[in-house]
Amino acid sequence: MGQILSQPVVEKHSDEHKDKYLAYGISCMQGWRINMEDAHATILNLYDLPLKKSLSSNSEQDEDEEDEEEEADSQDSTTTNTTKSQQQQNQKEDLQQNNDKQNSQQDIKDGDNDTQMSDSDENHHHAAPQQQHIAFFGVYDGHGGEKAAIFTGEKLHHLIKETKEFKQKDYINALKQGFLNCDQEILKDFYMRDDDSGCAATSAIITPDLIVCGNAGDSRTIMSTNGFAKALSFDHKPSNEGEKARICAAGGYVDMGRVNGNLALSRGIGDFDFKKNVDLPAEEQIVTCYPDVIQHNIDYKSDEFVVLACDGIWDCLTSQKCVECVRRGIYERKSLSIIL
Repeated sequence: MGQILSQPVVEKHSDEHKDKYLAYGISCMQGWRINMEDAHATILNLYDLPLKKSLSSNSEQDEDEEDEEEEADSQDSTTTNTTKSQQQQNQKEDLQQNNDKQNSQQDIKDGDNDTQMSDSDENHHHAAPQQQHIAFFGVYDGHGGEKAAIFTGEKLHHLIKETKEFKQKDYINALKQGFLNCDQEILKDFYMRDDDSGCAATSAIITPDLIVCGNAGDSRTIMSTNGFAKALSFDHKPSNEGEKARICAAGGYVDMGRVNGNLALSRGIGDFDFKKNVDLPAEEQIVTCYPDVIQHNIDYKSDEFVVLACDGIWDCLTSQKCVECVRRGIYERKSLSIIL
C-alpha cells in the first residue's frame, strides 16, 4: 500500500451532466499512486438502470427456470383458449369505446378547470421532481489496488436498488444492506477472491425530498446550506474512540493511527485480511463495511449543493473552505467540471 511515484500524475479527468432536476460535475486525478485506484458512480435516475441478471441469487435463477418450464407446459392450453379470450377482449373494447365517448365530453368541460393551476402550484412542481426520480452518487477511494473500488463503482448502486428496503423506500437501511451485500458479492466473485484491495466508500441517494448519505471510511460528503457546510458523513479513522473499541474487541490493535499498524481507515469495502473473525458478524469485524447513514430533509430555499470527495481533498481543504470554493465558481458561472 505504500508504493508511490517519484512525481505525481496531476492530469485531471473531468466531466459533467444534467437532467431537468439535477446537475453534477466529476473530476479525478491519479496523484502519487502507481495506478489510478479510485472509482465513482453518477446515476441521475436509478429507475433508468437496466436489470442486472449477474447480481441475482441462484435461487432466483432457479425460480426463473421453473417459471419458463411451467410456461412451456401450459402453452398448449393457452393456445386452445385464444379464440374465446379474443372474443371477450373484443366485447370489452367495444364497451370501453362507448365509455370513452361519454367521458370525453366531460373531460372537455373539466379541461378549463385543470388549466387554472396557480403559479405557486407550478413553482412547486418545478422545484420538486417526481417520486420516481431517485439519483445516486458515489466516490470510492481505493487502496492496495484498484479492483475493489472498480467493483464497488460498478455494482453498489445496483445492489442497493435490489434490496427490499429500497423498494419500501427505506433508504437508510437500503444503503446499509447494499454495503453489506457488496462485500459478499466481492467474496463470491471468482476474479476477486484473492484480491487484497479495499476502498473507502461514500455515497448519496437523492430523492425529491431527501438526501440519504452512507459512508464507510475516510471519504466525506458535505452539503452547502446558505453558504455553510453541513456534514452528511463521519470520517472513520482508527484513532476514533468508537472505532478503536471495535477494532480491539475484534482482536486487532491501533498503532501510529493505523489498523494493525497498516490500514489508515477503520471501515471500508474489501480489505478482507481484516475481516477473518468467523465468530463475529460483518458489523463487528476489525474493519467493517457497515456504513454510518445520515438522512437530510431537503429545504429548497436554503440547500444549495452536495460534495462527495475522498480524503485527499479533505487533507487540503476544510469542509467550509470547500463550500466557499464551489460557491465562488457557481457565482462566477463557471461550468461544474471547471470548478472541480
